[in-house]
Amino acid sequence: MNQLEGKEEILNITTQDITNLLEMLQQERLPNVLHPMDVERILRISHYTCGELMKRNDFPSIKIGRRYKIPRDVFF
Repeated sequence: MNQLEGKEEILNITTQDITNLLEMLQQERLPNVLHPMDVERILRISHYTCGELMKRNDFPSIKIGRRYKIPRDVFF
């Protein structure tokens, strides 16, 4: 493989590939169980919006007592 072929191969890396890699790296740094404040920060949403999201049946949250927890692997 010459230098030109190597450069073309690098250019074939898409923005989606980079985004996927960054998400995987960030996911490894997060705890196994997320708190609503983590979700607010990740999604850049308000506290109120996060509360409404936690109440939805299609959102992967678990209510323990009066608190919500979100499994990291299910969230991503």
